[in-house]
Amino acid sequence: MSPGELSWVQLYALGFATVPSCALLALSRASLFAAIAIGLLTGALHQVVWLGVPGELWAHVIFGLMLCFAAQYSLNGDGGPLAIVYWHGGAVTLASLALIAGEIRATRINSLHSFVHLVLELMMMSYGAFATISGALRARGWTVTAARVSTLRTLHDPMVLCAIGFILTRHLHDTAPLAVHFHEVQGAGLIALGAANFACSLAHARLPRDDAAATLLRLLCATLWLLNGLWLYHMAFFLYLLPGRRGLHHLLWPSADVDESIVVYLAIDSWLAVLIVCAWYWRLVHGRPPLPTQGLASEAESVPLTAA
Repeated sequence: MSPGELSWVQLYALGFATVPSCALLALSRASLFAAIAIGLLTGALHQVVWLGVPGELWAHVIFGLMLCFAAQYSLNGDGGPLAIVYWHGGAVTLASLALIAGEIRATRINSLHSFVHLVLELMMMSYGAFATISGALRARGWTVTAARVSTLRTLHDPMVLCAIGFILTRHLHDTAPLAVHFHEVQGAGLIALGAANFACSLAHARLPRDDAAATLLRLLCATLWLLNGLWLYHMAFFLYLLPGRRGLHHLLWPSADVDESIVVYLAIDSWLAVLIVCAWYWRLVHGRPPLPTQGLASEAESVPLTAA
């Protein structure tokens, strides 16, 4: 089978995973965001249940989209924990709860493998819950409490990212050699992201937001968020587009060396991530309409490490 012989189901899955994702990243109105998000999830359910599209594809796409959102928040924020609006944080929490329920129902947590999945989902829910609480506190104007939660998130959020990364470096979700390498890179990327986020928070606690070093750290964090998101999309399309844990990689280069493939893919995704972040930043500094998350961070969310 060649790429030109993809069925309409696979082409539908590719297009439906890509176009609405780009639309969601460009939206700031909650009503439109909710409508497209519901449409995206409905389409995913239709594809998985009725058309036989692998569920693994959509699991990677949905969480990849969340990480791409985080890249925008990071670039537009104040350098501390992501100042996420409550419906975005709530989406992460609800998605994690759905995965937890599905894991328990499907496996009864009868092995270490399924237990690891449960732990990963609980960690993601923890991140989403803290972000949701923080966003709700800001929305209500409870700035003192929001500042205290922000202080807790300064440590909590990077450690959750690192913890997920630690697991992914050795978790055998898919034992195919290329899939193992993909997950190892994802784990390392999340560990690097956690470390960069913590360093960015510390720097912004002492430096003005427009300081050159502070700006570069935000750009680095945004790039790492986006790289991890693109990597999940890459895994979805190149490993799990077809039944039997096969994807575009197996159609394009079925006999390619695994080590060379993973390095080339990482190089391309890194390059794309930094180009996109540079374009976002150029748009910001030249006074064009801000990205959707511009201005969401309040003074109370600026990592008050000494908050009482």
